[in-house]
Amino acid sequence: MLFCSQIDSWPHSIQKKLTYTIYPIMFPPGENSEEWKKLFRPCASQRLFLPEILVDVDSLLYVDTDILFLSPMEGLWNFFSAMNSTHLAALAPEHEVKSIGWYNRFARHPYYGETGLNSGIMLMNLTRLRALHFQSIIIPYYKKYKMNLTWGDQDLLNIFFHYYPERLLVFPCEWNYRPDHCMYMQNCKPAEKHWVKMVHGCRRVFFNEKQPAFKAIYQAIEQYQFDTDLALLLEGMKAKMEEPETKASRCGQVAHLFLKQVESFIRKTSTSTVS
Repeated sequence: MLFCSQIDSWPHSIQKKLTYTIYPIMFPPGENSEEWKKLFRPCASQRLFLPEILVDVDSLLYVDTDILFLSPMEGLWNFFSAMNSTHLAALAPEHEVKSIGWYNRFARHPYYGETGLNSGIMLMNLTRLRALHFQSIIIPYYKKYKMNLTWGDQDLLNIFFHYYPERLLVFPCEWNYRPDHCMYMQNCKPAEKHWVKMVHGCRRVFFNEKQPAFKAIYQAIEQYQFDTDLALLLEGMKAKMEEPETKASRCGQVAHLFLKQVESFIRKTSTSTVS
């Protein structure tokens, strides 16, 4: 299995910091599993049923496979502490500006707030979701709106939180920074103060030529050797951001928003090591 072989290739110093369990794909009894599997991307809808699969887990952090961390995940996990007693989950907005919003212009179903939610990064309190019988609510939404869904499970989460807005904590866009935040103009204002914490390479921008700044970050991380000086990672990012095509792009023009976060982390870890 590619997943296992990749982890097995990591240095022992990294492997000893994690454990993992692989679960089979499971959908509720009586449901059309093949239909659910094909909702948006293969098996993306599995996330909707995690409360009933991971019955011994209280809370978890879900991320899509096209997510890169530029800061420690503890910072994102801390949003659990910001939840009140009714919050079930935490998500970032789909857009910051209505003029380029997808949901407010094109959605054919209810959605959260003014511009909807992006579900690529999600904190889930599974205990509370189970208590609300989330699964029994989301399945009827699918049956009602399935002909109007474009983004699969993300649309279903938007529908759910449209009807249960008080159950959601919204975290800022620097924790789910996407091409939409800089491809026309830099519109994720919190990132200007706190830098980009997590990069979301939606629409395959880590692999195509549409957003070279995002591809540059991905390639620098891909080429970085685990357990070596993090300064080498930063140097690789800077070099790729200086390439003409990247530097000329809209997102490349705000490269410092990506780089400053990594610089800050290296500085902090260096200081703590010296101390």
